[in-house]
Amino acid sequence: MLQAVTLNTNKRTTALSRVELRDSDKGEILESFILNPDGTPYDLNGKSLVFNENKDGDKFVSDSNVQIVDARIGHITYQVHDQVHSARGTAWFDIIDKANGAKIDSTTDFYIEVRDGLKCTVYNTTYISDLEKLKQQMEALIRQADANLKLSFKKRNSN
Repeated sequence: MLQAVTLNTNKRTTALSRVELRDSDKGEILESFILNPDGTPYDLNGKSLVFNENKDGDKFVSDSNVQIVDARIGHITYQVHDQVHSARGTAWFDIIDKANGAKIDSTTDFYIEVRDGLKCTVYNTTYISDLEKLKQQMEALIRQADANLKLSFKKRNSN
């Protein structure tokens, strides 16, 4: 697990946190505590979060795979996606109202620094978790349509 980061929703804060990753690491967990502008814990009941990062090289990551550990105290974890390891960037969490899907707040920025590992094997690209889910749904529909087509041909040829 990476060092925990405390993030405020007060955008006037100038002291930004820094998270260091190694480009060859995988599956790391970023733990964070989100605070209101006055420093009190941000209540995350009825909310979800999205991790966002603008990376060097005009790429970005937008990932809704954020877990709320304790909503009362703004405690969250995020399993860092492999694409976050590919290049440094500036990250933040958007806070979403579950009732209507609207963005209601966001945290201050924090820096993602990527150090070289023994082997640099990650390809720097854009990643959006919702598009990945849509791609999987489309692939399932194509497989289903292909199976239906084969079944129709089989029935037609057996007559």
